Amino acid sequence: MKVAVIGEKDWVKAFEVAGAVGFPVRTEKELKNTFNKIVNIREYSIVILCEKHAKILERERGKIRADEKRLTPLVVVIPSFGEAPGYRRRELIDLISIGVGAEVKM
Repeated sequence: MKVAVIGEKDWVKAFEVAGAVGFPVRTEKELKNTFNKIVNIREYSIVILCEKHAKILERERGKIRADEKRLTPLVVVIPSFGEAPGYRRRELIDLISIGVGAEVKM
């Protein structure tokens, strides 16, 4: 199982120490191109993104979730260093609401 990490250089380095394959990006275009490349080569089982980049890739991540035949990669979203979490929490609440057929409030 291979793990890819996409993000800013310093953020990526932290995960490379743990054995992940790092893909540092600087621009939104680089981010989208790198994400699409990683997803399409189907070599990585897990892709780790920070919340900031997950927002930018919302449409691309939605396509992966919508493909019922596709099991990988699992896209893991975690807070960026120094940023307050919140985006992913809201996204998970929305997905749970869809799944249970009722609005979940927290």
